[in-house]
Amino acid sequence: MSLNEEMRLLKEIPLFAEIDESKLKLIAFISQRLRYQPGEQAIVEGDQTDSIYVIISGEADVEINTANGPLKVAAIGKHGIFGEIGVLCEVPRTASIVASTELEVLRIDKAMFLQLLADFPAVARVIMYELGMRLARANKFISKVPRDQAETIMESLNINLGGRSGRVGNQDEQQDEQPEQN
Repeated sequence: MSLNEEMRLLKEIPLFAEIDESKLKLIAFISQRLRYQPGEQAIVEGDQTDSIYVIISGEADVEINTANGPLKVAAIGKHGIFGEIGVLCEVPRTASIVASTELEVLRIDKAMFLQLLADFPAVARVIMYELGMRLARANKFISKVPRDQAETIMESLNINLGGRSGRVGNQDEQQDEQPEQN
């Protein structure tokens, strides 16, 4: 595919809609196109995070590991984004992505993605919107679970909104991350 065709393709993706041509050329040039067959894993839960992915075509399942084996928690399709949580939060992959059809993705390096967020507020808004929608769907799901089960789920997540560092997560883990002071 030519560079111009790559740029047209990128322009169709909402994440890149407001990016100028020079930056689109750079993204097209340094990003990787990857293909996965049905059943093949694009990313694996627990692996180190070094990039984000945008689906060009096809569909994939989002799976998390449970005591009873993998559990499909969502499906994503054309123009969907995955891998951004690990990049933004500097944590290992939070889920596995498994191709459910032939899947073609664009892999964008962590440094490039973070630069896009800094240079183009519209990209950051798209990512925030996507993360917000995921949280809304999770809340809706939890609201339908019986209260005792929902409380167990929330306790097991050990969510502390706005601990000492202002980050979401386990406050004990956040304290462990604090540098020692002499």
